[in-house]
Parts: sequence; structure tokens; C-alpha cells
Amino acid sequence: MAQISASLIGQRFPAIKGQSLAGNEVKFPDDLSGKVTLVVVAMERSAQPMVDSWISPFRDAFAGLDGYAWYEVPVIDRKIGFFLSGMIDAGMRAGIPPAVHGSVVTVYGNTRDIMNALGITDHSTASAFLLDQEGVVRLRGEGYAMDEAIREMVAAARRLAGE
Repeated sequence: MAQISASLIGQRFPAIKGQSLAGNEVKFPDDLSGKVTLVVVAMERSAQPMVDSWISPFRDAFAGLDGYAWYEVPVIDRKIGFFLSGMIDAGMRAGIPPAVHGSVVTVYGNTRDIMNALGITDHSTASAFLLDQEGVVRLRGEGYAMDEAIREMVAAARRLAGE
């Protein structure tokens, strides 16, 4: 069940950088400016259905429209990534359609530090952050996105974009 959390609401999204499956470095939130952006972070592969529950409706609502973006951000501890990053990235590239490789950004780092920076307390759940054009968190959800949370997210994104 999705839980709406107040953590980070009204604050700029913490500085985190990673590499997209397309091979581009992405710096959050600096590279997102000018767009209403959904960033969904997960620490475990088992959280993928939760990630999809947030991203799919956002992508469907705003597909092809300027001013919106989304990113799926798998976070992998640097101790594991140091040895296995090539294999992990190759596996993700093989399982994810090339059209979305630019929106999947893998972050290899200290998982605990990233969780603390994002206010994530449960590494087994996905966390969704809706950012305004300046990178400020305006809405946050955790776990699976239920219908009410999806409606709230889409409406908030439209308001932020001035629709």
C-alpha cells in the first residue's frame, strides 16, 4: 500500500549522481531543471513492481509532452558494484527496452548514506519523489502506488507544469 510521506517535502532533492543505461551521467537534481520530474528510487530488485506502479501511470499520463520527465533509480551498494557493475548494467540493459535506457539511472554508492539523504527507512520498498522544475520535492510516496496516490501525483504534476 502506498504511503504518502512528508519527508523532504519542500526541500531540494539531495545531490546524487549516476549513469543511465544509455551511458550518460545524470546529476540529480541539477540535470532535471525546467521539468516536472518523477524520480523513483529502489534499493532491491524485488521492489521493481513498486517502481513500475509509480512510473507507468506517470509515463502514460505525460508521454510525448514537453515539460515532464521520469527516472527509475536503482541504488546498488558500491561494494557490490565495484566488482559486478558491468554485469549488473548489462543485465539491466538486456531486460529493459532501449527506448527507456536514458530514464534508468543506476547509482553505485554507499546505500546507507543515500537512504539517509532521501529519508528512506525501509530498503525493501520503492520511494517516489515528484519534483518541481527547480528540483524541489513536492510529493513523496512509498511502496505500491494505489489509485488515489496516482491521481494525486498526476494532478500535482499538472499543477506544477501550469496546466
